[in-house]
Amino acid sequence: MKRKLFCVVVGVLVAVAAVWGSGQRQSAQSAVKTYKIGFSPYGLDQEFHRVIHDTIKAAVEAKGDVFVSADPVGDSGLQINQIEDMVAQQIDLLILGPISGDGILPALMACKDAGIPVLNYDAAVKDQDLVVSFVTSDNYLAGQLAGEYFVKNIAQSGKVIMFNNPDAESVNLRQRGFEDAVKGTGISIVYGVYNGDLIGKSEDMITGNPDAIGIFGTVSILSTVAYASLDARGLVGKMPIISVDGAPDEKAYIKSGGIVATAAQSPLGIANKAVEFAYKVLANESVPKTEQIKPFIIDKTNIDQYLNGWQ
Repeated sequence: MKRKLFCVVVGVLVAVAAVWGSGQRQSAQSAVKTYKIGFSPYGLDQEFHRVIHDTIKAAVEAKGDVFVSADPVGDSGLQINQIEDMVAQQIDLLILGPISGDGILPALMACKDAGIPVLNYDAAVKDQDLVVSFVTSDNYLAGQLAGEYFVKNIAQSGKVIMFNNPDAESVNLRQRGFEDAVKGTGISIVYGVYNGDLIGKSEDMITGNPDAIGIFGTVSILSTVAYASLDARGLVGKMPIISVDGAPDEKAYIKSGGIVATAAQSPLGIANKAVEFAYKVLANESVPKTEQIKPFIIDKTNIDQYLNGWQ
């Protein structure tokens, strides 16, 4: 009788231990937080932002988390509406490449009111107090590298056409970097503003400045449009082009000789750093207020290392 009672007691204890252990495992599993991370770029029609989008998406989903994104296609009002919708979806963090640094304020306030941290990338929002960190290329250095390369490898005097879009602060930084790099030389700069008919304005600038010794394109699209304008007139090589970005089409032209060099950004570097900082913020760890990814020169001497996609 005692043996039977002992066996019953042991059996009950084993069963209780099994249930308790199972409950502990289930509790541990349920304690694993699944995050919902929002992403809002300038526009996915731009390959630079598309690479950042795809890289972040892959990293977030590899961790088993949820990636929520929307494409504002360069429309600031639409970007605000999309972010407000993400707030309603209860995202845990937003990674933002703003279309308008000051116009994005309503979306930033919506995130603040909901307690959602914002990680800013590429172009700065005007009020940096509303974001936890800003990850970007060192755009001033990109312009500086392009200017130094021009002076060292192309010419130290003459007229340079600068293709620019002053609506973007990142581009303004590139402009200032280039200007400072050529200061004190014999180089003078003529400026073309490009935020509309790129081809028409490019052709007008080249036609109106036949004595120009070179071209600086502050964004990849401006450099490739300039190349097309030169090519249509049989002037490729007569006005050497220096660019900023390091986009695949730019690098193809460097390989063929249509563009001399580019101060290359790294969207992969920006994306990976944004993911690193996002998860640190979610874990209540500190991150730098600003992180600048350094650009570097790609020209004919190292082009073969970088031909496949973005760096």
